[in-house]
Amino acid sequence: MRFKLFFVQNSNVIEIPAKKLNNHILEHPKLSDQSGLLVSLFYKTLERKPHEIVHIEFDRITFDNKGVYRYSEQTLAEQFHIKLKYAMSDLMVESTLLPLPIAPDIPNKEELHSIKVFLNNKYSVLLERTPFAFETVISNLKEIHEKHIYLMKKSHKNQ
Repeated sequence: MRFKLFFVQNSNVIEIPAKKLNNHILEHPKLSDQSGLLVSLFYKTLERKPHEIVHIEFDRITFDNKGVYRYSEQTLAEQFHIKLKYAMSDLMVESTLLPLPIAPDIPNKEELHSIKVFLNNKYSVLLERTPFAFETVISNLKEIHEKHIYLMKKSHKNQ
């Protein structure tokens, strides 16, 4: 399995080479002081060529003035802790209050269209083999978030 990174901003899609991601640091000097959507696309290969989308992640990020984005280990740990609480909520004591769920970073219609046009031009086989991958991921993210909101409200209502 391999992955590709794409940065989407104002209908523009920029492919970021995987080698630019090193040790929780993403460097791309041309993107200094830019904010946008980072798309991490994981895919299977067939004969060393992209073949089928396996997983997609979205993150809203901002590069600093040197074109560096640092994944904060503390932030990642906090997010993992919150996600773990929701994953284990069935096993928790009813008096346990759940924190606010983390809202998913989802591309808007323009960003989604831009990503699909880019992929269709450069990696068309990925969209041909898994045409609804993006819609499925977005739908799942929304559904999980709604479930977490319900669980959080339920945990606070019992207090």
